[in-house]
Amino acid sequence: MKNNFTFDFFAKGIIYPFYTNVHNKTTSEDYINNAKGDCMSLNDVTIVRNVPPYFDARLKTSFNCLKIYHRDGFLANLKGYPDLDAYMKVQLKPKSRSRMRGQLRRLETCFPIQYKMYFGEISHANYDFLFKKLHEMIERRFSQRGDTHQSIQHWDYLRKNVFNMILERKASLFVIYDSNKPIDICLNYHHQNIFRNYIRSYDIDYSKFRLGYLDIWKQLEWCFQNNHSIFDLSYGELAYKRTWCNIVYKFEHHIIYTKSHLYQKIKATIITKLLRLKWFLESKKVPCSYRLLRFKFKTTSTAKINEELDFLTEDISAIDLNTFVLTKIDIHNHKYAFLRKAIYDFQYTNFERSKMVNIYELKDHHNTYIILGQTKIQRLVYNVSTP
Repeated sequence: MKNNFTFDFFAKGIIYPFYTNVHNKTTSEDYINNAKGDCMSLNDVTIVRNVPPYFDARLKTSFNCLKIYHRDGFLANLKGYPDLDAYMKVQLKPKSRSRMRGQLRRLETCFPIQYKMYFGEISHANYDFLFKKLHEMIERRFSQRGDTHQSIQHWDYLRKNVFNMILERKASLFVIYDSNKPIDICLNYHHQNIFRNYIRSYDIDYSKFRLGYLDIWKQLEWCFQNNHSIFDLSYGELAYKRTWCNIVYKFEHHIIYTKSHLYQKIKATIITKLLRLKWFLESKKVPCSYRLLRFKFKTTSTAKINEELDFLTEDISAIDLNTFVLTKIDIHNHKYAFLRKAIYDFQYTNFERSKMVNIYELKDHHNTYIILGQTKIQRLVYNVSTP
């Protein structure tokens, strides 16, 4: 039997029956197991995966466990820093801080940006809207990558339960808006002083703006303002985690058995050795037939999904637009959604405000469009044949 501690504890509020409590090492607070009944023995050895190191999951006296450590996790320990600026001065080099501020300034210049944390209050209609948008972002982003987000398997559970958790201040949704349009959404869990960033995604049309870095900046800012000293980004080796986090930790995995059962003790020992061997081989990148088959299947089945839109771009700032017959279009119309990324890339490069950018379709020129900004003019030709 396998159990994912982090998901069951944060998302479901579950403490397994063989634990008496979960002790928060960073605050010395206990979360008591109030489940009715007692689990005096296990029918079999139980594997509990992904216990973060800031928790001490304390066993009842009739059980024992073997601990093994595997998989890197990433967190920002904010304790001892008066504010985000102080943390950034230690965590980021001056050039990185300057570049990050430039990214934020560029985003806020190009679009009418708003930031909103839904924590303790949200309407059901807005919640449903944001959850739908988050799902769409995840599907589109991971289709682009040719992968599937692991949270999708729990999606129905999350959608049904997170709303009440937000009202109870056990969860939150952080949203970056372009005007009234969500372009970045994060689902977080809260426990005592711990802020666990669980699911995050963004509108890939805005990928130039590095929203994944900026949403962490804004959420860390919120943590300082709301007495959250642990910002946990969990596992997964990604560049933005190295940038923002000051602690890399190992998850604990508990192999739990009933003390009085000799068979379970022997089995737990064997399982522990096999898991260590498996993870050692994985660390040495030893191939196995299942992993190779899975890779080949994914490569074959996602080839078409990963095709990029093909645009030819040309700076025509020196050309008189009166020589063209132009029809103004609205990129918020779904018909022109395929143009958005190219237009947002144009805004990013040229520091152009969205309200000052106009888009035109050229009459008698198939799939040809003009982006008219305050300082630059660009021609887009879509679906160009390439040699």
